[in-house]
Amino acid sequence: MAEVTVRSLVVQYGKVAAVDGVSFTVKEGEFLTLLGPSGCGKSTTLAAIAGLERPNSGLISVGDTVFFDSARSIWLEPEARSLGLVFQSYALWPHMTIEENCAFPLRLRKIGREERLRRIREALELVDMAAYASRYPHQLSGGQQQRAALARTLVYQPRVLLLDEPLSNIDAKLRDRARSWLKDLQNRVGITTIYVTHDQVEALALSDRIAVMNEGKIVQLDAPRVIYESPDDPFVADFIGTTTFLPATLQTDGKAVLSDGQSLGLPSQGRSPLRGSVNLAIRPERVRIVGAEVAETAAHVNATIKSKSYLGGRFAYDIALAGTVLKVESDKEHPTGDVNLAIDPNALIVFPA
Repeated sequence: MAEVTVRSLVVQYGKVAAVDGVSFTVKEGEFLTLLGPSGCGKSTTLAAIAGLERPNSGLISVGDTVFFDSARSIWLEPEARSLGLVFQSYALWPHMTIEENCAFPLRLRKIGREERLRRIREALELVDMAAYASRYPHQLSGGQQQRAALARTLVYQPRVLLLDEPLSNIDAKLRDRARSWLKDLQNRVGITTIYVTHDQVEALALSDRIAVMNEGKIVQLDAPRVIYESPDDPFVADFIGTTTFLPATLQTDGKAVLSDGQSLGLPSQGRSPLRGSVNLAIRPERVRIVGAEVAETAAHVNATIKSKSYLGGRFAYDIALAGTVLKVESDKEHPTGDVNLAIDPNALIVFPA
């Protein structure tokens, strides 16, 4: 295991900066996810760490080994970096059995036969694939191929594990199980891991920390719960989970007045934006549809349910409030029409408009 350091990394394609001054450190044994939409620079950052992309400037190091340093003209070739890389396509050799696929990187490293067999057995057992050692890739399911690709990577004991959307090629139900399995595997092995995905659920479920990227930059780097509950800017709030933004005017008394004249209380602590026009960010699960009795701790506003959908165990509502369609989730079914909404002030995140 080793700590990964990336400092002021820049990767340009012509005049376009795919990675624009990215800096972060991955602690030894940590699981860090690079999360963002397509084209944000997350896969390019991973490729630069792996040595598949040569950056224009910056520094990349793992432990005491410098992989790239533009200031000192240092560049370490990919094969000398001892990193494990698993792609979206598992890239298993189709003419080799799973055991032979795992043996291939060990033969390249001239590992002796007995040690080679021991490592292959341990790697396949680690990913619960020992029973499939003699099968060919086409005889395995997508999830089994994914585990075989991980075994082939782990067999040569890399210093760092790099995963580029490894679960995107398997179906949704299997992906849920694979997330739990992958996190358990990382905990057991304890290997420093950098994971790339555009799937926010994967990022929240797997990560020790998440680096949210947009337009080549890291816009927020923090623990999953902090990223979800306290986003730094509207992009993070909108990208992570479902968020509705309510336009409002912030008054000196600490209340926010909506466009229809109704007002909402704001959190007594937290960010203090400038007075005037603001946007109030609110998550679907933080709004309650209530009757006449409204909790004293909640703001009470009038709204109208326009439509609803049954999601299995809960309902999703589109609710019109002050000219905005508010997304709300509830485990109770309500008819369409006028309703009361209870919104806890601490559930609101205030951004300058």
